[in-house]
Amino acid sequence: MALDFRVLGPTEVTADGLPVPLGGSRPLIVLAGLLLRANSVVPVEELSRWLWPDDRRRSKGALQTYILRVRRALGDEVTIRTERGGYLLELDENLLDLARFRALASAGANAARDGDLREAAAKFAAALSEWRGPALQNVHSEALLRDEADQLSEERLRVREQWADALIALGEHATVVPELTRLCREHPLRERLHEQLMIALYRSGRQAEALNVYRRIGAVLAEELGLDPGASLQRAHQAILTGEESVETTLDSELTRYRLGAEPLIPRQLPTDLRVFSGRQRDLKALHELVPEALDTERSTPIASIEGMGGIGKTTLAVHFAHEVGEQFPGGQVYLNLRGYGPGERVEPAIALETMLVSVGVPADRIPADVDGRAATWRTYSAGRRMLILLDNAASTEQVRPLLPGPGCLVVVTSRWQLQALAATHGARRVALEELPDEDAIALVASTIGLDRVSEDPEAAERFVRYCGGLPLAIRILAVRAAQFPGLALREFVRLLDAEQDRLGSFDLADGDETNIRAVFSYSYRALDARAARMLRLLGLPTGGDFTAPAAAAVAGVDIAEAQEDLAKLASAHLIARSRPGRYQFHDLIRAYAAELSAKLDGPEAREGVLDRLLHVSLASALNASRL
Repeated sequence: MALDFRVLGPTEVTADGLPVPLGGSRPLIVLAGLLLRANSVVPVEELSRWLWPDDRRRSKGALQTYILRVRRALGDEVTIRTERGGYLLELDENLLDLARFRALASAGANAARDGDLREAAAKFAAALSEWRGPALQNVHSEALLRDEADQLSEERLRVREQWADALIALGEHATVVPELTRLCREHPLRERLHEQLMIALYRSGRQAEALNVYRRIGAVLAEELGLDPGASLQRAHQAILTGEESVETTLDSELTRYRLGAEPLIPRQLPTDLRVFSGRQRDLKALHELVPEALDTERSTPIASIEGMGGIGKTTLAVHFAHEVGEQFPGGQVYLNLRGYGPGERVEPAIALETMLVSVGVPADRIPADVDGRAATWRTYSAGRRMLILLDNAASTEQVRPLLPGPGCLVVVTSRWQLQALAATHGARRVALEELPDEDAIALVASTIGLDRVSEDPEAAERFVRYCGGLPLAIRILAVRAAQFPGLALREFVRLLDAEQDRLGSFDLADGDETNIRAVFSYSYRALDARAARMLRLLGLPTGGDFTAPAAAAVAGVDIAEAQEDLAKLASAHLIARSRPGRYQFHDLIRAYAAELSAKLDGPEAREGVLDRLLHVSLASALNASRL
């Protein structure tokens, strides 16, 4: 039985040329999602989101039923494997129109780079023949269409532009003009298509019509976007207007510069690695495990999400790892600080996409105006290029999602927020950083003040790192202070620390917010809503070990449900940690910061009320225990 799978148009399966019934619209959504990620695991959460946009309607049992229906419809010749957290459809990619399209388009681009324009045009035409209409045309899932259809449409349009470039370069203007005329009507803001049509008309001896094309798109751009035509379109217009022979060479160059012959820029944007890197071997191992998947250009893009509290060393680890594996990504390394936490405005996805597109050589006048268009262009340009993308200091999954590249790349994200949605919808591997163990923390101290000074008094070194709570940034700040007094015994330095009244003040080098622990913590605090911020402050007042939601409710004077919601926010922001199910704890320095804030903002009555409510809860608990 000869099977054929199609998503470029109506989604369907045929067996020996006859359609295979799937039994409803929802099994069709499931099949479409699995085909778009063929031979890769599709998370249950992502399939569920495509099926049911409303969280309350999602049903794992119903999804399993739809998977079963698809399995039965496809029979024994196709395998849908149940994997940890999702499903994987094993498929010979020659049976899928999307895979054939991409393979042919890649072959066309290679032929163009080799100068064989005739072969390039034939491959591009063959790739386009795989399309039978808009992608996923009969799939009724707004979420799936939003995630995938725009990207596929952009890929198709880019290949159409490459096909037109090749034919114009071959002088086959009569063939390309009708198609470009139709495409310009369908995409009235697409400057590249209008530029190609102008050149093809001009080369056909139709100068007046070419100039009319320029006037039309100029008017549309002004009316719709308030913009003038881009630089490339203006150059083509000037060349056609003057008809100078010297400008003919410019037109030829414009045809091939970005579509056929030019190599993309290779960005090398990683920040400098630390001279000495200590510890994190388990976390590095987890990151290295993603590299083989990233180098397989036919699979989905692996993502690592490095998460943790401010000062825990997320960026340091990400940059160190990126330097370790950078040579395995010949397409380059892109670095972008998204400013999710810290001074300055957060980087909006539209700006981030523009920055990344420019970094790989996309001319500014060819970058779409809207976020979706830019995201689709970024995925198209990055697909298969084996690039490493480091998105530092992200605020949320929503900020990251549009920036994800096409397959054949590795993405490393750092954030103070638990990016659980990125794990659920894109299979990101979460790497949650904890405090450094004593051995690694002491090695970090030694890298700054010298191994001899640490070896002379191991007990003082242990007290030093305990004072810092194992927090790498705190250790580095304090080690720099200690290094200023090389003749002072480490034991004496620690004794002086213990005598300081302002513990948080110990961690400030007076040289900017990056080396001021209060400022570092403040950016996480400012991102909280007012209710969660108040909960954090009041929780910093009691001393002791871990605590529960009922205790937090008593501290804040709220009901259990409200307390649980606030605790979830604080845990997601890495301002508290879950020590075990149902119990939470502070990092010592965060507790000190919270108590300090409460003293400034809550007033004596509010703080006395905390102690009264805690005493009442403790007495009630003791009374209940005695009755038992």
